[in-house]
Amino acid sequence: MSKHDTRPPVDREFIERAASAWIRAADAGVIDARELAWLLAHLNAGLPSEIVGVPG
Repeated sequence: MSKHDTRPPVDREFIERAASAWIRAADAGVIDARELAWLLAHLNAGLPSEIVGVPG
């Protein structure tokens, strides 16, 4: 990370919160299943079931 980089490091809590928010958005119909799959795949954090703690 450069000294001018103001982005916070991505940690496990951020990944879990992002995944949970996207899943809630899909449940509410705000995003569709393809968008959800794309977002989760690009988190680069493992299987979605591992991220949100759902037994797969």
